[in-house]
Amino acid sequence: MSTPMAQVVNGQLQWKHNGKTLHLLQREKYEGKWVTVTLKPVKKPKTLSQMGYYYAAIVPICTMAFNNLGWTITEKCGGKEFERAFTENDTDLHLKNHCARIGEDGSMQRAADSDTRQVHTKGRMTCEQARQFIDSVHAYAEQNLHETIVPRQQKGK
Repeated sequence: MSTPMAQVVNGQLQWKHNGKTLHLLQREKYEGKWVTVTLKPVKKPKTLSQMGYYYAAIVPICTMAFNNLGWTITEKCGGKEFERAFTENDTDLHLKNHCARIGEDGSMQRAADSDTRQVHTKGRMTCEQARQFIDSVHAYAEQNLHETIVPRQQKGK
């Protein structure tokens, strides 16, 4: 069952689907029946600006910090283990695993309880989750990498 998007305009609920007003498309299907309508605001998706800042500023700084501190990645090849330096892909994965678990109150939570939302992919983050993730990365970098990352400038500030 799909959930149509709706907008309140001048006090009236307007449903749109493929550019057409939904109630006209569905009138016969629901004629005379009681239906349930759930209203909730659509969460704004993360912005290109947020992810651009993350990939262009945060990830390179953290990658350099990992390597400067001597952190390595252990890999196995042919039954032997070897150490290698962090790449930006390693850093992205490490930061996601350590900083993308955002609690309801915006705190970083690692416990697997029902109050914790783990963001499994940055692709589905809302704008607010991306802000919380970036804030968590800032705190992580300061605490664990001894790096202070300058926050991105917001528009109008």
